Amino acid sequence: GISETYIFNKFWWWNSYNNVVAYYIRKTATIPEALPVLETFSSNISTNNDFAFNKNRTVLLNIGCRYEFPSIQGYGTTDAYYNIYAGIKFRLLNENLNVSFAVDDIFNSENAKHTVVSNGIQYLYNNNNGNPTFRLSASYKFGNKNIRSEQRNVSNQEEKSRIGK
Repeated sequence: GISETYIFNKFWWWNSYNNVVAYYIRKTATIPEALPVLETFSSNISTNNDFAFNKNRTVLLNIGCRYEFPSIQGYGTTDAYYNIYAGIKFRLLNENLNVSFAVDDIFNSENAKHTVVSNGIQYLYNNNNGNPTFRLSASYKFGNKNIRSEQRNVSNQEEKSRIGK
């Protein structure tokens, strides 16, 4: 397969990471009950976008989407599905405290329909990966940011001088 990525960051308030993947799958069955050969071209596309509400980037909104085209998984085929997600992040107290809230699969759309043929019988599965997921997180950086370090030369300069380097 091939993959192409494009990063768009022409504005201070918007960063966008975009990816396209295209590939070919060919599977040969190892059991007699399955279809002898499954093959297809498939791809997926995704975009992940950060929007800053101020120049210090202390408030960020993240919105993204991934679309998976029909493909092969296991001994069957999977229909297309997509996932849209969003989140907001606050950098507080001189960026020592980060608080974020995110929602994954906002529209409960990551429900791939899977079809398998075994012994001439077609089986249809609706794989619901769950409901939208909500995540709240907080992190705090402890410690002194003003610690100074000394640079030391730890090489064996005396040995190097002796051998002419």
